[in-house]
Amino acid sequence: MHLAWRQNHEGLRDLSLPMLAEIKRELSMALGVLHPEKGVALRATFIVDPQGIIRFVSANVTCSPFSCRL
Repeated sequence: MHLAWRQNHEGLRDLSLPMLAEIKRELSMALGVLHPEKGVALRATFIVDPQGIIRFVSANVTCSPFSCRL
């Protein structure tokens, strides 16, 4: 995640959960959350346990008006 974005939004400054952003789209493609036509990742939340196993996934099956304009 872009550090400046997190620092500029007061509600995110003290967030105790790690957040991820990627440029190459490799992870979003591997996880099945990359929009096939738009090339943007759908909004998704993954809960990963300490062993690295994905235990829960919540992903939008459609993109928001904002993300589809990108």
